[in-house]
Amino acid sequence: MGDFVQENKRFLVIQFAGAMVFLIAWLIVGALFNDDIAKNKRGTKSARRKASVALPGGVDLNAVTRSMKDQDVSLGRLRGTVERTPDVWFTLEGKSDPDIHYNAVSDRIDEELVEQCARRNIEVDGDLGRPGKYPSTPRVFGWYLRGLEMVDQVLRLAIRAHDEVLEEGIVRIEPIEIAAPAKLRGRSRQVNPYFVEHAVDLTIVGHPKAVAFILEEIAREKTGDDQGKGLVVKEARIHSLDLPPGMQARGARRGPRRVASDPRNRGRVEARLRLASVDVNPGGVIRPKGKIR
Repeated sequence: MGDFVQENKRFLVIQFAGAMVFLIAWLIVGALFNDDIAKNKRGTKSARRKASVALPGGVDLNAVTRSMKDQDVSLGRLRGTVERTPDVWFTLEGKSDPDIHYNAVSDRIDEELVEQCARRNIEVDGDLGRPGKYPSTPRVFGWYLRGLEMVDQVLRLAIRAHDEVLEEGIVRIEPIEIAAPAKLRGRSRQVNPYFVEHAVDLTIVGHPKAVAFILEEIAREKTGDDQGKGLVVKEARIHSLDLPPGMQARGARRGPRRVASDPRNRGRVEARLRLASVDVNPGGVIRPKGKIR
């Protein structure tokens, strides 16, 4: 043993010195990071404990993840069917002056579409649903621009109904009313709602085929290449303006009053519609008791 030590003395000294250096370095590192290591261990234990409480026994986390992905796919399909993606022309995106852009949009509809309707003998409400009180804030300007987009779409469909279905198939679109924006109260000023609806009420008078064409096209533009451009028909009340056999133009009695009938409306129907353009915000807020905000 003594002979081995004497022969390998230099090697043993080097190994011993290296071990001492490693031990000293380990002690220094431990002193420097011991608190952080202990803190991380406590955090890990706490996270495991919370996870064990959050997930009941028997819950398959992978199944939950797959279910969430399926819900995202379903939400995407729902949004594609219901939600409307506005044309940038009918938004304030990139516009420095809401007032000027609002007037530009209104003037274009008046000069282009209302004029085309007039050449086809289609009477259009001159106000186009615009409010009597001129908008005063960017939010209100933006709101009525979205309403004008719906009016723009209906006028274009009325023109197509005349050109593609039946000449003078639509005789008038009036009155038109763009529903006013909801007043912001309390937390609504800060919280984005889950669901926002822009609505337009209007009345279309014309031949049944032409009116049906407009309604069918509104529904068709929710799918295919035009997906995201469709409107939701929230309400449709359609009745005939034709005179029943034997009824005179002055109309029939209904109780104490006499209902006037216009012979020019023979073969026509009146469709009172409430159309909606829908925005969906998945990060919105749902009120207590299930009310969507």
